Amino acid sequence: MMDKEKKLTKTEKKQKWMKLLIVFFAAMLILTVLSRVIDSVMLPKVDIGKKKEGNLVYKLSGEGTVRPAEAVYTEVPLGYRVNKVLPAGTKVTAGQGIIFLDPEYLEEQKEVRKIELEKLQLAYEQQEYSDQPLDKVSEEEQALLNLEQAQKRYDQSVNDVEDAKNVYEANMNAKKADCDQIKENARAALDQALPENQEQAQKDYEAAVAQADADFRSYEEQQRQAVEAAADQRDSLKDAYDQAENARELAKKNDEYSRRNEENIKKAAELGQRIRKLEIRQKEQELAKIDELIAAGGEVQADVDGVITKMGVSPGTKTTGTEIVEIGTGAYQFVGNLDENALELMQEGDSITVTLPQQAKPVEARIQSIQPAGTGEVSVSGDASQGDNSLTTFIADLPEGEYRISGKGIYSLEKMSETEYRSLIPIEALREDQNGKYCLVLEKKSTILGESDVAVRVPITVLKSNSQYVAIDDALTADDRIITGSSKNVSEGDRVRVGS
Repeated sequence: MMDKEKKLTKTEKKQKWMKLLIVFFAAMLILTVLSRVIDSVMLPKVDIGKKKEGNLVYKLSGEGTVRPAEAVYTEVPLGYRVNKVLPAGTKVTAGQGIIFLDPEYLEEQKEVRKIELEKLQLAYEQQEYSDQPLDKVSEEEQALLNLEQAQKRYDQSVNDVEDAKNVYEANMNAKKADCDQIKENARAALDQALPENQEQAQKDYEAAVAQADADFRSYEEQQRQAVEAAADQRDSLKDAYDQAENARELAKKNDEYSRRNEENIKKAAELGQRIRKLEIRQKEQELAKIDELIAAGGEVQADVDGVITKMGVSPGTKTTGTEIVEIGTGAYQFVGNLDENALELMQEGDSITVTLPQQAKPVEARIQSIQPAGTGEVSVSGDASQGDNSLTTFIADLPEGEYRISGKGIYSLEKMSETEYRSLIPIEALREDQNGKYCLVLEKKSTILGESDVAVRVPITVLKSNSQYVAIDDALTADDRIITGSSKNVSEGDRVRVGS
């Protein structure tokens, strides 16, 4: 009984182990499959692409406006009241009124200018009378007359001195003879005196001699003073003559200064008359312009056929003469903004597609010029005076047709690179870190769970790029599977699964 029980136990034991082994392998299989399923679910799902050959296609777009290719500026008369104007954007023909002035105000201004013209003409005539030269004796002529008189007086004084000397000599000779005769008579009386009267006679003689000498000296002093008076008069007249000579030289210089001043005054007067002539001519032209405006019914007319692009005059105001009235004529242009980074992509002569709201379909325009940032030549509005120096702009010629001035539009340009690149990868594949630019490719590697796709880093050098592709050096093969996107962040060495 026990042997049979033992025998059954061994059989059952064997079966039990067999069952356990089957359960073990089944569990291992289930777990393996389950782990693979979980692993595949947990791994990042990636999108892949491959490199290709070809050219890069660049696409540019932006905004701009329409403007005439040429502009004519209408002169705005100064100082007139405006009743109404045609607004910008109005199509006009040559001779058509675009600014309408107040007729009554024109008549008033005509009368004002007529009075101003008459005043100018009277002032001109008055100045002509004022400029007539006056007859007068020059300072030099008057000084010369004074000099001649001084010369005569001086010459006479010289003669008077000589005459005084001659009179002095004659008078002194006569006086000396008289004195000598008195002395001789006294000597004779002394010689004839009696002895008893000799002493008295000697005294009388000495007294007579002394008196004669005193009379002679007194007379000599009187005559000498007469000669000296004549000489003093001569010297005084000589000084007067010298002063008259100096006065003549000074008068000569003064006359020269006066002549120059008169010449300057004459030139200034001539210039003043020329200015008055110009003012008279200007006023006559203003009157003629008013007459033209009155004859035209107060209309300022367009000079050419075209479209008013700027109307700087406002109704109800008085013109200043500085307002800008611009009429666009000829062909039309499209002025657009250009991103500075795209400046090297657009060239003169390129064709762009322009879409305008008022046009039924897009039109093709050709780039005529490109103006880099900083030139300030023209803005998108087409106004050169308001150019934005921070923007790069371009001008494109539009085909013939009717366009709305300053109409906003959108342009686009597709341009293929001149170079055909051997390696183009999607721009989404491009990555960059502190070590440089790279991309991730998939490689098959064996793991404990079997063969898996692993992300491998490949350094690359970027040559060119557009919004879709990057041109790189030949770092990849045609079979390389390049990661272009992933459901999670993927780094070098990560296992991944390829999305469907």
